[in-house]
Amino acid sequence: MGESKSDDAMRENQRDTGTGQQLTQQQDAPTDSATSDFIPTDLTESIPDNSSEAPPTASPTIVPLRVACAGDSLTLGRSGNSGASYPTLLQRLLGTGFGVRNYGRNAVNVIEGFGVPYIGTHNFGFSMDLDPDIYLLMLGTNDVRFWKAASHRFFAGMKAIIKQVRAASPGVRIILAIPPWVQPNDFGISNDILLNDIQPRIREVAWAQQVELVDMYKPTFNQHDMYSFDNLHLNEKGYAALAQVWQMQILCNNNGVCDIGESCETCRQDCLEQCTLF
Repeated sequence: MGESKSDDAMRENQRDTGTGQQLTQQQDAPTDSATSDFIPTDLTESIPDNSSEAPPTASPTIVPLRVACAGDSLTLGRSGNSGASYPTLLQRLLGTGFGVRNYGRNAVNVIEGFGVPYIGTHNFGFSMDLDPDIYLLMLGTNDVRFWKAASHRFFAGMKAIIKQVRAASPGVRIILAIPPWVQPNDFGISNDILLNDIQPRIREVAWAQQVELVDMYKPTFNQHDMYSFDNLHLNEKGYAALAQVWQMQILCNNNGVCDIGESCETCRQDCLEQCTLF
């Protein structure tokens, strides 16, 4: 009985060893250091030792920065044509690292109690639901119609919008815009009020609320070929000008709060000269 068990064990060991030789000879490289005894010397010399190398890691996924564009029809685009709006063109300029969404709405204003205050619209609510990283806000053109009756409410209305955006998305970067130049039109919107009253008030809001400010008035002033037939809304050339100003501010002047006044203009001009995106 003892000899039989010993013979059986030897045969079992031979089967195991033989199997190990067959598997090793069929493999291109060893999977276990114990099998390297069965690989010919000339093969082991040609096999690199990668045991100390770290395993490859997957490339990190880049999450686009969320950009909400809030405003009136100058943001939405004429007749809701998304192909002719600054958010559409801005997306093309910024590229895949950003996700630009258009939350513009026709005929909205800042002043509460008159017209259609943007703060009470679904579009405003949707813009906050996005939880944006960057919030672009351009309002004030339609407030010209209510200025004589309620100019004192403009500052509070703009402040309320900014406050709600910050409450919904702490840390959001808010950029406020001075609206474009206005030509004589049939909408009852006077460029004099926009230039002499609303512009200074928007600058005050930007300073008081510590948000960045861009000027859409200067690049559109007297540029008749940037406007559509109604002399108020922009055409694609005009929207392209707005998109470039937004792009420059987003990419080239990302140092926090922008100084209001001449120093801010100088900052943007220096950036434009140094930036190769245009």
